[in-house]
Amino acid sequence: MRSISGSKLKLVQTSWNELERASTARFSQFQLTWAISPELIPGRDFIKFAILSSLWKRVRSPILSRLPVDLNH
Repeated sequence: MRSISGSKLKLVQTSWNELERASTARFSQFQLTWAISPELIPGRDFIKFAILSSLWKRVRSPILSRLPVDLNH
């Protein structure tokens, strides 16, 4: 993923193997994680992070609904 306006924010994605394992295991073993450097939080980058995380919440639901995972456990 390209860095956004030089931001240190990047999306760390699990490998396909982890994704496959997660689809058959408990959901807690599958993670999409934000890697945030300490200097991201103060200033404008925090706004970028807020925008990106709200976008991620929007796309997350359709992605998760495609995974054969029971989210109740």
